[in-house]
Amino acid sequence: MESKFNGDESGYYDNKDNFYINGSLKYKDDMEVGPILQHEHGHWFIFMTSSLGLLIRMCSKISITDNSKDLILEGLSKYYRRMNEEVATYTEMITYLMMNGREQFLRKVDYLKYNNKSYYKYYKKLSCRNILLSQSMILTYDKEKLKKLIDCLLLLGRDSFNIDILAFEIEKLDSLGEIQTLMSEDRFNFNPNRRFSELIKTLIYIESVFIYNKNQVQTKNVDSMEIVEYINIVKKMYPNNLFVKSKLISFKFNSLDNDWGIPNLDYSFPFLDIKGEKYEYSVPEFKNNPNELLDLTNINSIEFKAKGSFIFASVFLSDNKNYLYTYVDDELNGGFLLILQAIYKNKALLKFDDFYIFKYQNWSILLDSIPQMSYIISSKPLSSTMEDIIEHFHESEFMIHEMEGFDMLVVKRNKLYLLQPIVSQLSKALVSRLKGLNFKLVKSFEDEEQIRNEGNKLINGITLERKINKEDIIKDLKKKLNIL
Repeated sequence: MESKFNGDESGYYDNKDNFYINGSLKYKDDMEVGPILQHEHGHWFIFMTSSLGLLIRMCSKISITDNSKDLILEGLSKYYRRMNEEVATYTEMITYLMMNGREQFLRKVDYLKYNNKSYYKYYKKLSCRNILLSQSMILTYDKEKLKKLIDCLLLLGRDSFNIDILAFEIEKLDSLGEIQTLMSEDRFNFNPNRRFSELIKTLIYIESVFIYNKNQVQTKNVDSMEIVEYINIVKKMYPNNLFVKSKLISFKFNSLDNDWGIPNLDYSFPFLDIKGEKYEYSVPEFKNNPNELLDLTNINSIEFKAKGSFIFASVFLSDNKNYLYTYVDDELNGGFLLILQAIYKNKALLKFDDFYIFKYQNWSILLDSIPQMSYIISSKPLSSTMEDIIEHFHESEFMIHEMEGFDMLVVKRNKLYLLQPIVSQLSKALVSRLKGLNFKLVKSFEDEEQIRNEGNKLINGITLERKINKEDIIKDLKKKLNIL
């Protein structure tokens, strides 16, 4: 039977706090999936642990709604894409060798040569950069030595990205020509591709350890500056954007343990690409009078988001209309109580995208007052939500709901469900971890159909976010707001 999923793209990393894995891999064995996880982990590690990686991740978050620096960010990617793909593809191939053995590995190399020429080019290019990386050499390494090589290459990739951000002065770059001049004239200080080429030359194996000469280029670790200093640079890049600080204040340095070479699936998130599926979006109609919410009589659901001192209520009606109301999150919590009244009146569904509801000590009483179960629906990886799950749902009932192309952690406390999509390869370990924390595993919950529907809506939204044109969304938003 032909799969309904498009598996051409096994995974991707898009400068966020997690990497994405195609749901079609749920039906593959570990020998095939493991190397792909390693590939995406390689991209993720370099961006998550380096100074340039942190700066780009911050800019990427701002660029979701502000495209004024997209040309600069895209121009910059030209000078790091090659080395990034070389590290990711090469470590993927080493992992394939470790997991499948010499003969299968050689078949894989041959397959890439004729069927995926870009990946083959990345693998072959890095194989020729140092004799220790040549195919004839790595075929002589045992699994432990290959593992050490992966660790070293990831660190080397990270240091290629560990540039002096203050000296870089990205905020002063206004054209592709200026980027090109800087990356050429000061290539060993700021150009990750060229820095990587220099560092890889120094790779040696001594006393059972792979090492390289970090001093071959100037490096500045990600924590050589404070988070606020990074934010100030981004503010200079987007001088007309008033929301830079509020959007970036939650960024922090990532402390990773010594097993950085092993993919941590807590940082992964599933995505689906269904063959023939049409992904359409609609921009909500903005409402100026928030009190009008109580006049609506055909509300199906309200999606609640809190950003800084504001509450945003996306209201979905039975006639497929979509309204957006904005409230000030004041001390009296008037905005949230207004939303609860509308939910009660319409017997509608209330959904949160985070754990905001727990700011109310009487949250359980508030949710008991409305007819349906409420939902926290997470679009973030488990790494971002696990602490909150443990704190707010401790010892609650949970199950792993099998979906098409992914699994979903479902936790229930009183009249509140948490839905956390995960890659299926994480499920077994997660069950063991939660049981060890005294969570109670159950076989099912009453609201199975609703749970499944909400999970599918979320995953479809992840796919939609990638497929739609950001420029079109911004244009439609401006049109709705009458600011064109």
